[in-house]
Amino acid sequence: MLRMREAVSGTEAARGAGPWRRLLEAALLAAVVSVVLWPLLRGEFIYDDLWLVAQNPNLRDFGSMVHSLGSSYWDFLDERSAQYVGYWRPLTTVALYSGSVLGGGAPWGFHALSLALHLCAVLLAFELARRLLQDRRAAWFAALIFGLHPVQVEPVGWISSVNDPLAGCFTLAALLAHGCWRERGSRGLPLAPSFWFLCALLAKESAVAVIPLAVALDLGRAAKDGKLGSALAPWRTAYGPLLAVFALYWAARVAVFGDLGAGFDRSTGHLGLTAGRDLSLRVELLGGALRLFLWPRELNLFRDTRPEIPWTDGDLWTAALALAALVIGLAWAWRGRRWVVFTGLILIPVALLPAVLRIEALGRFSLSERYLYVSAFGFALLLVAALGSLAERFEMRRLGWGLLALLVCLYAWRSRERTADWASERTMFARSFVDNPNSPYVAWGLGRVMLGDYRRSEQLDYLLQAREAFERSLELGLKREDGTRDTSVLVTEEDRLQANLGLGWYYFFAALRGHDETSLDEALGVFKQTLAYFPGSFEAKTGAGVVLLTQGNLAEAKAMLQGAVETNPKHLEAWFYLGKLALRERDLNGAKGAFERALALKDDDPDTLPLYGGVLAELGDVAGARAALDRASEVAPENPQVLMAQGLFAARQRDGGTALAWFDRLLKLSPDFAPAHLQKGKVLVALGQTQRALAELSRACELAPRDFESHYTLGTFLLSQGLGKDALPYLERALGIDPEHELAQELRAQIELLRAQ
Repeated sequence: MLRMREAVSGTEAARGAGPWRRLLEAALLAAVVSVVLWPLLRGEFIYDDLWLVAQNPNLRDFGSMVHSLGSSYWDFLDERSAQYVGYWRPLTTVALYSGSVLGGGAPWGFHALSLALHLCAVLLAFELARRLLQDRRAAWFAALIFGLHPVQVEPVGWISSVNDPLAGCFTLAALLAHGCWRERGSRGLPLAPSFWFLCALLAKESAVAVIPLAVALDLGRAAKDGKLGSALAPWRTAYGPLLAVFALYWAARVAVFGDLGAGFDRSTGHLGLTAGRDLSLRVELLGGALRLFLWPRELNLFRDTRPEIPWTDGDLWTAALALAALVIGLAWAWRGRRWVVFTGLILIPVALLPAVLRIEALGRFSLSERYLYVSAFGFALLLVAALGSLAERFEMRRLGWGLLALLVCLYAWRSRERTADWASERTMFARSFVDNPNSPYVAWGLGRVMLGDYRRSEQLDYLLQAREAFERSLELGLKREDGTRDTSVLVTEEDRLQANLGLGWYYFFAALRGHDETSLDEALGVFKQTLAYFPGSFEAKTGAGVVLLTQGNLAEAKAMLQGAVETNPKHLEAWFYLGKLALRERDLNGAKGAFERALALKDDDPDTLPLYGGVLAELGDVAGARAALDRASEVAPENPQVLMAQGLFAARQRDGGTALAWFDRLLKLSPDFAPAHLQKGKVLVALGQTQRALAELSRACELAPRDFESHYTLGTFLLSQGLGKDALPYLERALGIDPEHELAQELRAQIELLRAQ
């Protein structure tokens, strides 16, 4: 089994394999990998996707995409954040734009592209493994292990990580081309490897590993006959063009970033580690990668870096032992002329060299599966070659094939299981919260997701889960009673900022809901206290502005929101609420301008489009309003705010039946959505359906005990029915909610009159 023939060329290894057989082998490989990873196509936008993909103005049209190719990958962010990001990935931007065109902006188009790139990488891995293993069946299994290993789910399933299979394809193509050049006797210039190397660099910076990987392949050839010098020669011709390409790439980056550091000196991962911890973290990265390849059970996107660990730490020693085993294995394979085993072993750490050398650029999650994409080929090659050697030595070839088949099945099962975690933000963060109970980052990330779910559905359970997550984030890393801290917990200023912001939003929404004795003053206090510690936070300014707007303090609200957009003109939420504030002031043109600024940042924002459509309708632009609402329905057909806006538009057009249909559709999805009950009640009042109107307006007041309009509307309706005594409590409640409302003076007079009666 797995007889690694000592053929001298790929041509001999391919002898007897006609085009139809090669096509069948490739089709079967692609089919098996596709069947296992197919659920990833149903995944939503998650985590960085929400910024890099869903809200990236560079992907809006072809012209914007082309214009962005000469700038940093994240330049569309606020300037403060963008200055720390040293990524220039023009081919990745092109790939993301292609995914957007393919799916019309929907997630499935991006996922389909990622899967297609991964399948290309699998086929390239098959061809490269065939030339190294000199056995088509063994190479087929190696490619299958590369494609189905559970560490590949993250780079394939996460849209923002499309650069990994993209750069992986070009990296494998460069290595394959380098191997072919060597097989031809190293004659002429290796132009093809240099071309694919350039493509890989334009997809992701870590593709610089192609140079040491090419050297590693040549070292593998040297391990076959022990002739190190001849295997590397002619080294100037072999590696000179690659170095020239990298020099050209560096020069291009200097032009993009405007300094000689070429963006490589920028980093978001300043964790303040000691020199000793910096070294041990590199050991953890390399050893942890080996452990993940061998036992891919503990897969984790948010595997947080521990700031300090003792030298007796079990995970550290496991990683160190794995590294020691790697070194011993390399020496054993070299001495025994087991050159394919040696090649597989050396490819694993060499592919990780860029990450190891610049570990600070990896951020707080240094051991992430996406960084192992190319290393997985080395592991697959090693596994097949090692099993082949053992099976042949003990003359148990059938057992060897059976073991490989079993491993493929186990990897496929684990990968399929892992795809469920990437279905949505909720599934990903819920899984991560279980896996990382001591990560403040994961805790506030889960809280943010739950808060978003509450805003879309108004289900109280989501709001309560958000509060628990934010409070958990704030608890982690605090001093113990004895004054010490848990040094294994990494807490950053960003963690504290985001957790406090989340708690402020919890108090805000809970106060609107009338839940748990919370108040808007508490929410405002949290945001202002956050500003005291983080005075430059445009997010805290936005939160404070929203609370002030809700309290009716329009002047202070405007100052806060304008301060937010001055700090970050690209903050969509601040422009959105400035538009809502203008609506409160009955400044329709001001609202229109603010909403257009928001839509310039994200032209399909499902929160802004409905309000923008409503403003256009009030300004008499019925056609524009209809276009905005239709676009909103296309983007988010089940979004409550979109359904609400459609109902309001129909009501404004005096089409009561259509308006009721929209509101009923909304309430079927979200039965506790108070604004829908209010507006449905208003339509029923206009249609003269008194009892139904009373039931809907009463339900709106019950669900939103702090909403002025609900109580005022029900009070005036009861009054119109001659039920002044029943109307009085609702009118009093409305005045108590907003004593500064523009109708407050009229309301006070009406209340005094009713009391006098």
